[in-house]
Amino acid sequence: MSDSNDTDLVEYIKIIAKRKGIVLATILIALTAAYIFTLRTTPVYEASIKLLVSQRQIVEPNQPATDPYLVMLMNEKLTKTFSEILQGRVAAEEVIEELDLSVEPIDLLNKLSAEPIGDTQIIKLTVKDKDAKQAARIANAMGDNFTESVKELALSERTSVIVDVVEPAVASNEPVRPKPALNAIAGLLFGLTTGIGLVFLLERLDTSVRTAEETERLTGLVSLGVIPAAKTKEALFSNSKNVFLAESFRSLSINVRNFNHDKSAQTIVVTCPSLQEGKTTISVNLAIALAQAGQKILVVDCDLRRPGVHELLGLANDVGLANLLAGQTAADNTLQQTSIEGLTVIASGPVPLNPAELLTSERMKEILKETKSAYDFVILDSPPALAVTDAVMLASQADGVLLVASFGKTDKKSFLAAKVALEKAGARILGFVINGADLRASESLNYEQSGSAYDSKATTRSFYARPLFIATIIILVIIFVFVFIVSR
Repeated sequence: MSDSNDTDLVEYIKIIAKRKGIVLATILIALTAAYIFTLRTTPVYEASIKLLVSQRQIVEPNQPATDPYLVMLMNEKLTKTFSEILQGRVAAEEVIEELDLSVEPIDLLNKLSAEPIGDTQIIKLTVKDKDAKQAARIANAMGDNFTESVKELALSERTSVIVDVVEPAVASNEPVRPKPALNAIAGLLFGLTTGIGLVFLLERLDTSVRTAEETERLTGLVSLGVIPAAKTKEALFSNSKNVFLAESFRSLSINVRNFNHDKSAQTIVVTCPSLQEGKTTISVNLAIALAQAGQKILVVDCDLRRPGVHELLGLANDVGLANLLAGQTAADNTLQQTSIEGLTVIASGPVPLNPAELLTSERMKEILKETKSAYDFVILDSPPALAVTDAVMLASQADGVLLVASFGKTDKKSFLAAKVALEKAGARILGFVINGADLRASESLNYEQSGSAYDSKATTRSFYARPLFIATIIILVIIFVFVFIVSR
């Protein structure tokens, strides 16, 4: 149970750390709002006068004294009664007339309060005003007037009441409102709790693939690599100065080679759940990394509907796999050598009318068998698994499948659905790779310090450009403006 709780706590911390920018922005806005509220709040001062309520008894000869307990009860009732009288309209009108105040009685009553102090016979009359001296004048005037009005008040023939001022009111140098420190603490706590709440709300609403660990738990598949985001001109890592991008693909190629230690994973289908998730870029760069490692590689563009391998490598697409499957040309006529030693490509060729039938034909099986004996790896760039059935059918004929997810774009449910569809077709899923991942600044800094020409801006997707973050900032600004207007 303890391990489970520790794990949950670690996950919560990771979620907050991942979107710490939202938390910091919320705290900053809340503190700024608290600061403006404090500046725009008119200072209010407080002055208090303390009045002692007591009884005087006249003890006559041969008459028993009043029971002390009854005297105490009477004092408590008198203290409460006088507290209410002090907050009455009559008392307010008398002070307004005496001090010549330009205020209505109801407004003056809203400024004062009177209450007994604990179990004592002392009444504390408190007045709040924008003017510290005025607050003290009003409190003292009310206290003096009241002591005179109840002077020698007779409760009975033997008992009278006396109200004395035991502590007059004095003007205060410090206002009771606003309280900058308290407002700052309240703003900090509000910003912190609101920011954390927004983080978990966004996490709940964000159903995209973001971390390898989470995706492994979701699918049960193994992560074979995490590829950082790159500029368009860096689509081929071999042409890029981005060291981290190159190392990520080399790491991916090592993981793929480990699967093929027994020659059981020579033909590999690279696919993704939906369109524009980077499976072609992964296919080509994986092939380059394998070729640079001394492997003999063939890349086959099996995306007969939306081919892209030839564009990345700058090759022709006049003749390709479609012609080969249709029996229109020999295999040797479709092979194109690249500038990278050990890397050969078969482009897709003209878009056929029946791509699904061609990819599942006996001729396709023969091609896979022939190329498997001639190359160490055959990388098959296929269509998205959920868009058409081509990838699923092709995967059932290959040795393994590499499933690609696009960071922050691929939906978790779609990714899981693609996995299920491939497994139902009998495909062997080697693992997955996350493409276009958002890197931490610390990772880029390490490479910059090593002297490389690694450009962190080129490989890191800006957190602050995300729509969810922008929407959050807009909401917080609206809250800020609301607080500003209310405080006026």
